[in-house]
Amino acid sequence: MNAVHRCIEQQAASRGTTPALVTDSGVLSYRDLNARANAVARHLVARGLRRGGRVTVSMAPSANLVVTLLGVLKAGGLYLWQPGSSAIPALAIAVASDGDEDRYLAIEPQAMLAEPVAGSPNLPIVVRDTDTACICPSLSGTLVHVPHVSITALRASVGGGDVRWSHAEPFDFWVPLMTGATLTLAHEPVRTAA
Repeated sequence: MNAVHRCIEQQAASRGTTPALVTDSGVLSYRDLNARANAVARHLVARGLRRGGRVTVSMAPSANLVVTLLGVLKAGGLYLWQPGSSAIPALAIAVASDGDEDRYLAIEPQAMLAEPVAGSPNLPIVVRDTDTACICPSLSGTLVHVPHVSITALRASVGGGDVRWSHAEPFDFWVPLMTGATLTLAHEPVRTAA
């Protein structure tokens, strides 16, 4: 089980009521996080996202960001997180490339996140551990494809404990969620173990 979302689904099954995510606006349990991400995944699949498809997200760090990115992974997609980018909608599926420019299918995040989540089972989409989970900009400005297995391998390097996260790499917040810890989204520009 080396797909990021499968590790979190396992935590939801075994630690359902445990707080997964804490923000200024409230607390999401592992069960709630998983159910909301399942609803997002279904919405994205219905809008045309297919395995390996890219979703570009321009949302500020929030519970909705974590739910959305987890939903992208559950739908078999990969994400490019560009916080604060005005060049793209808050959430868009890259539907085609015309040379160097992508075309996007804009998606209204609030409508997607407002869908009912009761009894939302996990999607049976097969994702290999070598599939890309996210795309990250490197220091040189090039884009690096990060596979699920590279992110899940980070679990071994992290001790137990809860994490306070504000802004780091676009995959750092998966590690505490894959290990059953509580992730607190902070507004200060620090990342420390709680």
